[in-house]
Amino acid sequence: MTAKEFFASADKTDVKKALRKVKNANYRQILVKRYLQRKKWEQIQKEIYSSRRNVFYWHKAALREFERKNRL
Repeated sequence: MTAKEFFASADKTDVKKALRKVKNANYRQILVKRYLQRKKWEQIQKEIYSSRRNVFYWHKAALREFERKNRL
């Protein structure tokens, strides 16, 4: 199972619990905004004052860390 599949199928409580394992606050923030708050990329970009490219870079790194920490 990938991180994206987990976010799509797990309930909110399980997602929150799994996200706590991600220690990098920036990574966790992006995952929360995208998968719990269901925000669009443009909104996330504006809220964290970063370029679209950086948001995508951090998102990819965040998914890798999430999968590693949660053994997906």
